[in-house]
Amino acid sequence: MIKRNKKGIKICRVGYDNELTSCFIDGMVTKYKKRRWTKRPENCGPLAIFNTIESAIYFIRHHGGLHNDRNLYLCKYKESKEKLLYKQYATGKISTWKLTPEGTIFADEVKIIKELKIK
Repeated sequence: MIKRNKKGIKICRVGYDNELTSCFIDGMVTKYKKRRWTKRPENCGPLAIFNTIESAIYFIRHHGGLHNDRNLYLCKYKESKEKLLYKQYATGKISTWKLTPEGTIFADEVKIIKELKIK
């Protein structure tokens, strides 16, 4: 049985208007609002978050580093039964990402709680 409302770490980009979006943009952007549940987009696999601050920092430092437009957020999540990141295009083609970083959690819904300050 899947437990609901666990806590994790979400990496988001911060836009010029303070809009929070998926950190790694690849054609399908997920927008997040603080203190509101965000569901995974249609034709898309689960949302990816991390189980610890350390795993999120390790990932971001090895994929471009922490920048002014990327922040870490404490979040609540509803765990997904699916354990694969994917995106389905209008053409029917499906792209999958089979290798996910250590500490990745797959979620059907994510709620941003607060920004975490990293030194």
